[in-house]
Amino acid sequence: MLYKSQNILSDILYVLSLITTDVKYGTKLKFNDKAEACEHIFAKILTILFDKEYTNCNLIKQDYPAIDLHSEDIAFQVSAQDNAKKIKDSINLFKRKIDAGEYDRTYKRINFLIISIMKTFKYFLAYPILIFCYSTIYGQLNLPLKFTSDESKWIELTWIDGNKKSDQSFENRVPPIIIGDTAYLFMNYLGFDENGISIGYSGYSIKKMNIQTGQKYWEIQRMYKNGSKRKALSEPTIKDNKLTITLYDEASTTGTDWAECYPAHIVIDPKIGTIIDSQYVDRNDTNLPKFWSIAGHFKGRIPKFYKNNDGYIFRSVGAFFQPVFNYSIENQILSTDGYKISHDTLAFLNSSLDMYEYKYYETEEGITAFVVSEQENWRYKDMKIVNYNEEGELVDSFNVTKYYHDSIGTYGAANFDNGFYITGSFLDNLTLRTRKITYHMFDREGNLLDIIKYTLKSETDEGIKYGWLNPMVDKVNKRLLLTHSRQNKLSESTFFELFASHGDTIIRLKRIEVEGIKDHFRIEFVTMLENGDILMNIAQFAWTDP
Repeated sequence: MLYKSQNILSDILYVLSLITTDVKYGTKLKFNDKAEACEHIFAKILTILFDKEYTNCNLIKQDYPAIDLHSEDIAFQVSAQDNAKKIKDSINLFKRKIDAGEYDRTYKRINFLIISIMKTFKYFLAYPILIFCYSTIYGQLNLPLKFTSDESKWIELTWIDGNKKSDQSFENRVPPIIIGDTAYLFMNYLGFDENGISIGYSGYSIKKMNIQTGQKYWEIQRMYKNGSKRKALSEPTIKDNKLTITLYDEASTTGTDWAECYPAHIVIDPKIGTIIDSQYVDRNDTNLPKFWSIAGHFKGRIPKFYKNNDGYIFRSVGAFFQPVFNYSIENQILSTDGYKISHDTLAFLNSSLDMYEYKYYETEEGITAFVVSEQENWRYKDMKIVNYNEEGELVDSFNVTKYYHDSIGTYGAANFDNGFYITGSFLDNLTLRTRKITYHMFDREGNLLDIIKYTLKSETDEGIKYGWLNPMVDKVNKRLLLTHSRQNKLSESTFFELFASHGDTIIRLKRIEVEGIKDHFRIEFVTMLENGDILMNIAQFAWTDP
């Protein structure tokens, strides 16, 4: 939101508090003229707030269908009714008007401006007006899966024609690359042979999608079930109107998990989705070095290939004792034909404790890492956020141990979402038969922004068929959200929930039922887009083998 000044905002909020009360009770008494008169006022306010011209649609046509205000591509409905049925009915009417071609322009979305003091939603904004956008759901679904109440903005199925239903397993490789309304999605395929035996990473899917409409511009699928020739995606980049993606190219067969590979890459024309160039090593060269692959590695320590002007960078993880157990990032510079040119090491900052876990991520500025050390079953612990520049030089380090007040039984690896860290820790209480899960959210400067605590209890959670928690960053409100997919009994439908922190407890923002009782799913990847929509990769599975 772009505000012209803090004084303008304060004045607006004061006046709105008066208008809200007047219109709210006027509407209850059927005095709708006040709400209609306010449409002119709100058009001016939205113009100031968003630095974009909004006009009253009734000036174009009396009783303009489904919406009250609009700009070039954004529609608003102004209402004093704050119930879910009103919003749902308005969205459905808006969709029907679009399908019927009754608008003179193409709208990206409809927002709702509710003239109401809504206690139910006070955790969204501390102002009397709320703007709602319904969320995007990107689904890896087996066709019948469906959220009720038309909660999905669009759904896209990732599927290999000709394969069995049991041979449709995909894993999100990296966060999507989003440019404007376009998203590039990258997934690795995990296949099965004719006897139903897993052959691990053996192909990929690359898609170009419109994140507003769900239109798929193109998809590239590859499947490699022949041992010693399997391939998987590593790291994508877009530069000079070319989409370049490095590959793990299997070097030797070791069963399901092929541990060694060669570097390779493909170049795609992003406009039409055609591979216009590729580079593979000469497999007949017996002197070629082999590198660790994505297969058989812990997800937090996956080695990666990056494409540079001279060839490749192979980034992996090393371990050493100095004087306690520690990790380092190993960078090997490779030629285009796969030979090593040079090598350097980036050691993580560590305390006097044994390093327990770390996660590192590449950013535009360099490398950021979350480093965790402990001894004596977490009696002593040390958590740091460490930032390096592109040359591997230490920029700054922030100790965040002081924010971990509770005891830790098990620590979960840190995740980096929308520029923020999320860490998870677990503590089991055998006497109370509970498991407390605590998620912390930090920025890269070590500032604690939010905490969510979720407790599993034997009296309410024991005996459920499955449950799946996945935290994410609400980049609009700079807070944590917790997604939850769950099925209590096989005779009941699956449901999806979204939680946020609220003081010392949590509140449920959303609960969505899934139609039918045979559709079981978990959230493999989730992130929030710039406009507040939620992009999710959902995997459906058989309940007998989650």
